[in-house]
Amino acid sequence: GHTLKRYQHIASGLANSIKKQAVDVILLQEADKSIVPYLKEALGKGWEIIIDDFGVISCYNNERLVLQGTSGNKESGIRSMAFQDTHSGLSIDVHNIWGLYSPFPHHMEKQYHALLTQTKSDLSVIMGDTNSRLAPPGDHTKR
Repeated sequence: GHTLKRYQHIASGLANSIKKQAVDVILLQEADKSIVPYLKEALGKGWEIIIDDFGVISCYNNERLVLQGTSGNKESGIRSMAFQDTHSGLSIDVHNIWGLYSPFPHHMEKQYHALLTQTKSDLSVIMGDTNSRLAPPGDHTKR
């Protein structure tokens, strides 16, 4: 019972943040699907929720963002979504990441680089937790 009340409180807090901060995407990692009914109730009809079996839950405002495609990668802990933003007209990739720990994350760096650069979208964003150190780029290029 304690956990369910906690989920209800979390969902309510997220709904309040949406109103206060004009949020259009909520990305959760290490989340249990038991929170989903509370999210549905708190977020309302204008929100879609994608549930992965590896602890990643992705929510988006379907009144602003039109989902063009999505894919999940359980091995890498990534849910990728391609959107068309009805307000700006931009195409946007959003990657919800719950990375698996690796002390030598070179393969993850390559994967994240590909997510950000190998796209036809106007904008590509990675959000979440890589659960590893990423090497500094070694230059002063803004990213």
